[in-house]
Amino acid sequence: MSPMQSSAGRTRQVPEGYLAFIPNPLPPHPELALDDEGVLALTKAEFQLGKLAQMAKSIPNPDLFAGMYVRREAILSSEIENISCTLDEVLEYEAEADINPGQSKAVEKVVKYVRAFNAGLERLGQVNKIDSTLLKDLHGILLQGEEEGNPGRFRVRP
Repeated sequence: MSPMQSSAGRTRQVPEGYLAFIPNPLPPHPELALDDEGVLALTKAEFQLGKLAQMAKSIPNPDLFAGMYVRREAILSSEIENISCTLDEVLEYEAEADINPGQSKAVEKVVKYVRAFNAGLERLGQVNKIDSTLLKDLHGILLQGEEEGNPGRFRVRP
């Protein structure tokens, strides 16, 4: 893989043998200029954020709302790997996992994505950093019960 460079940063080869992304320093260059148009856009954005914050207060169970969003995102992300299922199938699988384990491999993979996401959020709340241990643990959740892919371990270069 060859190094790349963009307005966001660049990649460079590190001694461990892989490419690492090095972000450009903040603030962005050229610096943001707040002309009349920019101030108007900022004001509209703040107004919309205020409306969103007010609506969020009316959600009876924000954790349930966020949980459904995570499941929907897991379904959409899994389509990249040609895994197809519905939100109903995921919810049914989670409800019956103890009763009828392993009923659908495709749905099981999506549920593992949800579990890894939730575990990652929980761990980030405790340690507040992304490191190799966290990545390997989440990878282990994603590939739990599978032999291929070295669950919980980094790939070894041949």
